[in-house]
Formats: sequence, structure tokens, C-alpha cells
Amino acid sequence: MKLAAIKLYDALAPQVTVEPVALAHAAAIQHLAADPRIAATTRMPHPYPDDGAVTFVADAIQAWTAGTDRVFAICVDDACVGTCALKQIREGQAELGYWVGVPFWGQGYASRAVRLVVAFGVERLGLRRIEAHVLEGNPAS
Repeated sequence: MKLAAIKLYDALAPQVTVEPVALAHAAAIQHLAADPRIAATTRMPHPYPDDGAVTFVADAIQAWTAGTDRVFAICVDDACVGTCALKQIREGQAELGYWVGVPFWGQGYASRAVRLVVAFGVERLGLRRIEAHVLEGNPAS
């Protein structure tokens, strides 16, 4: 399966898409993930390493190829605003994780991306169980 061939969109909000994370998304991810408010609401480190996004994308591509993870860039009008992933895929199960950059909070982008990625997991991967965990200090998720 060619990674670039997958682009999912919400018919009710076609400006919101998800696509396999790629090096083209790394600069936006680096910029957004460096905000300390992202670390406060996710498991990301702060300070975010200077090569954090490039390493993240390279690891995500490798995990996609291995079949263990499906990491998507959340895009709005083709600009990356965060990521959404199915991780630790095995035996019909996966863990869902996502984050959206601070300038894009409160606009429904994460909710739309989650719906797209969960549908992908169920319909294309045949997942029967998808779990998500929230951090106690992140009521928005």
C-alpha cells in the first residue's frame, strides 16, 4: 500500500483531512509540538527536541511499513495542524492517540480527525477494539 495514496476527508468538513504522516509535515509538527502547552496535555517531552519531528516522522513511516502503527497528519486546507494515530496494532486492537497545535484548539479538528482514523481502523484494518487514554489534566480530550 502506497502511503501517499491515502487521504481521508470528512464530507461535512472537506477542509479537514488526514493523510499518512510524511517528512513534508515535519516542519509544522516541529513548530506546533514545541509549544509547552502541548507537552502539558500529551505525553510529548518538553522541551521538544530540535530533531523531534524528523525522528517522529521517520519512526512513524517505519512503524507503518511494519504494520504496527498508522500515524496520520491532521490537515486543514492542506496545512498540518497535528497528528492522529492508531498505535500498537495487533490482534484486531489498537490504541488511539492524537493532538492538535494550540492555534487550532477548540475548532473541532481533532474530533473530525478521530472519526476519520477510527473509521479507517474499523473499515480498512478490521479493528474490533480501539482504546484511548486521556491525561487527567486534559479535560478537552
